Amino acid sequence: MLSLNRQPVVTVAEELHALDYYIFLMSMRFENSFTFTVNNVPHGERIEIIPLTLQLLIENAFKHNIATEEFKLGIKINIGTDNITVENNIQPSNDAEKGGIGLKYIIMQYKLYAKDVLVEHTGQKFIVKIPYINS
Repeated sequence: MLSLNRQPVVTVAEELHALDYYIFLMSMRFENSFTFTVNNVPHGERIEIIPLTLQLLIENAFKHNIATEEFKLGIKINIGTDNITVENNIQPSNDAEKGGIGLKYIIMQYKLYAKDVLVEHTGQKFIVKIPYINS
């Protein structure tokens, strides 16, 4: 993870590899309280994003939502042709209104590359669309 953070951009494959370790830790902590899926994993393509983007978004999902066996937190990553979409169901926790630093940081970092991060907050889902740096 430290080597990723020293680079201005990383491939989506590198980011997903680092995210595996984080998801493993969360599965130890939350056990059967969440689901996590990744669709359309890239194979050999050199699509790039800012390091730790996905981990920060997943951290936010856990921070701002309840995750129990009764009320599972569902997190999905979809790797599209123009962007990566990270979405989770909304089950507000007591910390739901605190912070907001992680998402603001991500938005600021992408603005440095003249890229816009799109955030959608529906009644049931929280969706963030991350643009690719090299597209």
